[in-house]
Amino acid sequence: MYNDFFGNFENSVHKMRVIIPAPFKAIISSYSDSKVICTRGPNNSVLIYPLENFYKLKEKLSNGNEQQQEAWDTIAFYASHPQDLEGPGRIRISDDLIEYSGITDKVKIIGVSSYIALWSPETYASLFKEKNEAQKSIKPIHYQA
Repeated sequence: MYNDFFGNFENSVHKMRVIIPAPFKAIISSYSDSKVICTRGPNNSVLIYPLENFYKLKEKLSNGNEQQQEAWDTIAFYASHPQDLEGPGRIRISDDLIEYSGITDKVKIIGVSSYIALWSPETYASLFKEKNEAQKSIKPIHYQA
């Protein structure tokens, strides 16, 4: 099994808890500790890292250049305590992360290789539109496997 998150989902938020989609839950469960850490991401997103990936990121950024070390300081400052998936695969998002992200009753859940990004649907739609406009001027690249 690959331990990369890919895909795009939308779910409800109930009592500051987000149900993680089954494919992502299976990946999180495949890690030895099955714990995650939530933290602030760019553009009002919330990032969810499996604990092992969080520590790999820590090692890379904290030993990097000054900009990478500052990025690590920000990620670590807003990081939640490690938590297990609750019940059917729910993650609790802290009050400050909910407020920062603008997530209310719905959430976009995006797999981004080593982590999961949560967005308010409105913020995600706006960023998606911007990215689509920027991509119109780029010629497609075709890869052969």
